[in-house]
Formats: sequence, C-alpha cells, structure tokens
Amino acid sequence: MFRILLTGASGTMGQECLRYLAGSNHNIEVHLVLRPSSKNRKLIGSYQGCPGLKVWWGDMTDYGLIYRAIEDIDMVIHAGALVSPEADSQPKKTMAINYGSTLNFLRAIDARDYNAKVRFVYISSVAVMGDRMPPFHWGRVGDPVMPSIFDYYALSKAASERAVIESKLKDWVVLRMSGILGAKMAQIQEPIIFHNPLNNVLEYVTLPDVGQMIANLVFKSASRTLDEGFYRHIYNVGGGATCQIATWQLYEKIYGDILGFRDLDKIIEPQLYATRNFHGHFYLDSARLDRFLDFQHHGMEYFYEEFKKTLGMKCLFIRFINRLPILRDLLAWWLRESFRKIARKPKGPLNRDFISSPGYNVYYGAAVSPGYSRFPFWRNYSPTRHFHYGLDLERDESDLTLEDIKNVASLRGGRCLSDSMVPGDWDSPKEFVCAKGHVFWASPRLIIEGGHWCGECGKTHWEYGALIEGNPFLRQFYHGDTNSFTKNVIPDDVHKGLLKDKM
Repeated sequence: MFRILLTGASGTMGQECLRYLAGSNHNIEVHLVLRPSSKNRKLIGSYQGCPGLKVWWGDMTDYGLIYRAIEDIDMVIHAGALVSPEADSQPKKTMAINYGSTLNFLRAIDARDYNAKVRFVYISSVAVMGDRMPPFHWGRVGDPVMPSIFDYYALSKAASERAVIESKLKDWVVLRMSGILGAKMAQIQEPIIFHNPLNNVLEYVTLPDVGQMIANLVFKSASRTLDEGFYRHIYNVGGGATCQIATWQLYEKIYGDILGFRDLDKIIEPQLYATRNFHGHFYLDSARLDRFLDFQHHGMEYFYEEFKKTLGMKCLFIRFINRLPILRDLLAWWLRESFRKIARKPKGPLNRDFISSPGYNVYYGAAVSPGYSRFPFWRNYSPTRHFHYGLDLERDESDLTLEDIKNVASLRGGRCLSDSMVPGDWDSPKEFVCAKGHVFWASPRLIIEGGHWCGECGKTHWEYGALIEGNPFLRQFYHGDTNSFTKNVIPDDVHKGLLKDKM
C-alpha cells in the first residue's frame, strides 16, 4: 500500500487532486490534513465510505498534528497555503501558515528519520519570480527569484522553496504552479483582477491537467515507474503553448468573441489596471515536466467553455442583447459600473485608503490615458531576449565543476569561498559571499536551478533597484525604477524569526 498525505484538499487544486486520487484502483491510501470547518466537513462528506481515505482534522501550523499524520506516509503533497488576495493583507499569518507548515513537515520527517523514505512534493508558485512584464516575458527555472513588492504569498513560497531544496530529504520536488484555469477563475470578483496588468502574460494550466499531473506523479511513484531523474529538481508547471496568453487578449476573447461586445472602450478602463509589479511569464521549459508526467492535454478553450458554463443561459442572453444598439450600450454601462464596484473594495484602484497607500504607487506607477482603444498594447510576444546564467544550463549535470560555481557567483556580484568540490555535486552546500558582504551557505541546486541567491538580501525590503547595482545577473531581468522601492519595508514581525535559511 502506497500512502500519501495531501494538504490543501479544500482548495481549487487540492479538490481536483482529491477527485483523481480518492478511491482509485492504484493500491493507494489518501490521508488529508484539513481544518475542521463546516465547509471542509461538507466537502469530505461527499467522500464518505471512500476506501483508503483518512482525515486528520487540525491545523498545519500544529507540529504535533503533522508529526502524527506523517507516520507510515510514503509521499507528502504539500499544496495547502493561505493565498492571495487574503494573503496580501495578513503577512504575518501568511508566513506562519505557508512557511511555518513547510518547516513543520521537514522537522517532523527528520524527527521520524524519514528523510530517505518520504517523497516530498512542494507546490510553489510562479509568483516567486515576480514581475516579468514584456519584454522580459519569457523565462525558465533558474531565473532569479524576485517576489513582487507587497506579495507576501510569494515571499512565503520562496522561503519554503529554500527550506525544501536545502533539507535532508532524499526525494523532493518543487512544482511552481501557474494560474489555474477553471470555473473559479471565471468567478473572481476581487480587486486582484486589477493588479494583473493588461500587457502581462501567463502560461496558464487547466484544472483537469493539474489533477492529471498529480495523479500521474502519485501512481508512477507508487508503481516505481517514474523516471529516477525526476526528483531533486524544480519545475515550472504550465499548459504549454496553447495556454499562453496576455491579459488583454483574454479580455478580448471573453467580452468580444464570447459575449459579443463590439466596443471594449465602454467596458474596460485601462487606468484602473496596474502597469507592473504582478507576476507571470511564458515558459521556455514547461515541456520538461510534461515529459515526465504527461499532463498537458487542454488549452485555453477549456477555460472558455468553463466560462460559458458559469454564465449558463446568461451567455446567450448577453449575445442577443448585444445585437440591439441601445440595450447593448446599457449593458456595457452596467458591466463597467460592476468593475468599478469591485475597484472600490480594499486594495482596489478606486479605494480611497489604497490610493493613499505606498502600494498604489507600486502597482499603478505610470499614468495611463483613458480609453481601451488608445492603450499601448504589447503585441510581439516572441522570445526577444537571451539571458546569461554563468554556465550552459543544457549540458549534463555531471560536468559541473568548482570553476562553474565560481563563474555563477561572479555573475551575481559575489564569490564562492569554497576551494573544493566533487565534480557534478549539485547538492552539497558551498560557502558564498554576496555583493553586500553577506556570507552564506547554499547548494548549487538552490542557486543555479532554483534561481535563489543570498538569503539575507531581500529579507527586510524589496530594494531590487539597489540590489541590481552589484548583481549583473539580476540586472538582466529587472526593468523597474531603481529609485522607487527603497522605502517598501517588510514588517519586522514578518521576517524576524521566520525567514531563516535553515530548518
């Protein structure tokens, strides 16, 4: 019997994973850690009588619960997290839940001497890479980890990644999840929709493909048919070329092609949308994970069908109304006012408190002229930039040398202080010093493949404009105002005692 422990089963991704795994005929047991809320109890009620399903009711921040729950577990899929937009307004809680729960698992696994037994699957996020607006919109694993300003969710994920990669675990994997296309995405009515710039891009992944990905990972691991080179790596999770789209293209498809609006000037107000400081990019390497797990089966059309299902008969009614000029204009006015109502919520661009906050200047740092048709859309989304990493990332891992590591450190404005290594050893920590003089230990895996660097830099602030001055590697990916981020400080109660480099 192969036993897995899944967190976050009540979330969008977790529910889909549970649907694929519970009651399967692959000789597995599914254990869950869930908060004992009425919503969660109702969810699990639908699985009553499902063979091999066990629920541990409690909180992931409870170390004792985690220690008990991992007994005899073969695989942990840690998908549970406090997510945006709630995470952005509760930074301390976000770090305690997201990062704290990860440390609980690593400590409990170590305490039980399970480091060689448990396969640990950590669900991270594309958000750790931060703002990758065009022309920096193509990326890969190994690009620098640069969470956007005030993105505490991304900070918690970056800290957790570091802990997992540098842990004592024998078999771990970090999956950087992109935006998930499903019915819930079509129902978002929160100001976060305005934080996503119109010119921003994402390589999304569909909900059923996510479920299939995790199911294949579990079933192949249980049957020992998963390629042995899969573990101890970081992967970007995307749906491939058919899931690559810019925000404005998504709006034109939904409101133009599906709903039949002819003039988006009457609906979409570009001045309400952020101009930067979000996250998302197209992947140069998402096929790498698909080769292992064979899950990229759906494209954007899946989401469009889900959107239509969400509206039901309203979709046909709206299309009919849009054939009648007077009613079409009235409907467009109503829709625009609905957007404005969302924009007046906390952290929305029309909210008085948000307008006067530092966050407003970060998200909405450039004036945009009114009028959708006059917006300067980015239209050339082909790869246009080539980045330098200090070594050839495509060559065989066994060829890694100390000279390579020294070159990598030099490109980041620092130095490798270690004077020896076993060729091809990606996992033994080496001693480094960064451009700011911080001395730290890190594995080549963390730095070269993970895109992490000095653990001290960035703990207390988002001063990327200052950090690029001594970091040529980082400078390649950064296009913000070098003077605007110096006052955006991470609160003491978020970073002190939480953002530690080691368990």
